[in-house]
Amino acid sequence: MNKNKEMIENLIIKAEVALQQKDLAQAETLHKQVEILFKTIPEIFTEQRLTLENKLVNLSSKLILEKTKRTIADFETRKKEIGVLLDQAFNHINVGRLDLAKRVYLQINKLYESLPAGFIYDKLLLYKKMLRIYKEAELSLEIRALQAEEKTQASLTVAGAQGIAQASSGAALTAPHPMGAVV
Repeated sequence: MNKNKEMIENLIIKAEVALQQKDLAQAETLHKQVEILFKTIPEIFTEQRLTLENKLVNLSSKLILEKTKRTIADFETRKKEIGVLLDQAFNHINVGRLDLAKRVYLQINKLYESLPAGFIYDKLLLYKKMLRIYKEAELSLEIRALQAEEKTQASLTVAGAQGIAQASSGAALTAPHPMGAVV
């Protein structure tokens, strides 16, 4: 019993040191070892079990807190990256570079999909901005299509008007006049 107790206490100390050194993977590995060893302590040793269990719960709490901090930091970092990319995409749309806006939008999507679980409200706000980019790009494409159609129509109208003008002016110049008719 004492041997297991010492091993558990040593592993807990090592896990806490690993946490202080920000080595989360090592701390988790040691924590799992502590849990396995703790299960080997007979329930007869109630007082010693209780003391070790309190230490194990304390270690578990520290691990959860560190994981949560890292998840939050990871989310905030990616959220900032997405924000920068959203600004770039809007700028590309505003200057008519839809090809670049599309590339940036694909990067945004990839980052968005890699966001950690949770953070529903913040994700919703990001999604709304992404949707706005999508709609603005779509609107820009529609405007371009309409402008191209207008140019085509205008060209056809101008060409048609010129053709009619040429045909009428050409007809007046080359039309045969009957002989003896007064012009």
